[in-house]
Amino acid sequence: MSLFSGIFMRGPLEELERVYQNRSRGLESSGGQDQLERLSRGFEIARDRLSIALGLSGDPEQDNARQDDGGEGLDG
Repeated sequence: MSLFSGIFMRGPLEELERVYQNRSRGLESSGGQDQLERLSRGFEIARDRLSIALGLSGDPEQDNARQDDGGEGLDG
């Protein structure tokens, strides 16, 4: 979203991505592979939860529950 000429406002997902990229660059330069892996997993969780909260994607737990219910109905 453009606020003024050349100035853009980031959405929450873009801001989360920017923070992740900045932090991961710092960890890559310091050699913290374990920390980088934890950061990556944490980012994926945060991105998924933020997407759900913003209504951009469905809740995977609810989707799994629906699939389980549907599967039981077909089997029995």
